Amino acid sequence: MVGRTSRARPRTRAPVTGRRCCRVQACPTRTSSSCSSTRLASTALAASSRRAAAARGASSSTRTGSASWSATPPTPRTWRRGTWCPEPSPSRSARGGECSSQGRDPPCRGCGPEKDHVFLQLHHLPAEQLHKRLPGISETARVFAGVDVTKDPIPVLPTVHYNMGGVPTNYRGQVVQHRNGRDVIVPGLYACGEGASASVHGANRLGANSLLDIVVFGRACALTIADLHKPGEKFPDLDQSCSGDASVANVDTLRHANGSTPTAVLRTQMQKTMQAHAAVFRDGPTLQQGVKLIDDCFRAQKDLKVHDRGLIWNSDLVETLELQNLMLNAVQTLYSAEARKESRGAHAREDFKDRVDEYDYSKPLQGQAMRKDHWRKHTLSITDQYTGKTTLTYRPVIDRTLDKDKFDTLPPMLRKY
Repeated sequence: MVGRTSRARPRTRAPVTGRRCCRVQACPTRTSSSCSSTRLASTALAASSRRAAAARGASSSTRTGSASWSATPPTPRTWRRGTWCPEPSPSRSARGGECSSQGRDPPCRGCGPEKDHVFLQLHHLPAEQLHKRLPGISETARVFAGVDVTKDPIPVLPTVHYNMGGVPTNYRGQVVQHRNGRDVIVPGLYACGEGASASVHGANRLGANSLLDIVVFGRACALTIADLHKPGEKFPDLDQSCSGDASVANVDTLRHANGSTPTAVLRTQMQKTMQAHAAVFRDGPTLQQGVKLIDDCFRAQKDLKVHDRGLIWNSDLVETLELQNLMLNAVQTLYSAEARKESRGAHAREDFKDRVDEYDYSKPLQGQAMRKDHWRKHTLSITDQYTGKTTLTYRPVIDRTLDKDKFDTLPPMLRKY
């Protein structure tokens, strides 16, 4: 279940937030500042930092309006083909944190009417250099924020790249349900790619993830289907509850929705709730307040107003359907994040700064007793699409190889810089 848009609105000057993307949450919440907006900052800061360091021979700071960034020479980054963001690094995390804190922490030093973003200044660089070295950034700023980078600063807001998770599967691509401590296969149902959680990458979600999903598990699905299902085999009768009538009824209900809240208004309310309460850095009170606010957003769907009643090129209806999808993901993300009392990957809690594994992997495992209250496990979230009630359960991480003779199991390692 993925909802995305990348519609250009050059008439506005909203903070650059890149494309929208949410996923069903099936493992630690992965909200980070690694989308196009912070990639904008990363690349541009690297260019301006090198220029500043070469000119002055020392570190300095780039300051625009009420926001500042360190402009010390950046550390080398590894870029992966097909991804939007550099490898995770402390400097990128720090920039994302500063963006968040400028717009959240009192006294609020953010820019704009809502004090929710910072400015990145590039127009001190020659226009020819911007056109030659930073064409993608210049175009993204123009399309999404209506900004000419040769004249104006770029509004930058940390946002979500995409969430790690999906439909739980086994290594053959078969969808599973976790019941009574074991995985039970759902016959005839398969998932792979970004819609699946095969439990093999932990918290990583960059280039290797996409390739593994497609090349390995996409092929695994095909091989499993070819092995278990033959041409001409008889299918069981379709259960009436799975006939699709409910989906058709949902479309008609939304098409004729006649409340008082336009879809765009509620979507903005949901977006601001997520940006303020499930951003790069989190804490308990902020997440708890976010849970209450996102519940209010979910209930407000009953008061939606759809203006276009037609069935041809009805963008109002499509955006309302997308809002339903995004709202489910937002609810599950906030509930999952509030419940997870640790920091892991891009789920960075200021009140629980360390990750909580079943063993202390920084020390020899021999003689250690397994912790019962650890968080090295997937979050499984189920949300009632009518009431918004969300139930959380957990599934163990699959961390054992199929054949130890070919490749032995490797214990987890702590990420260190």
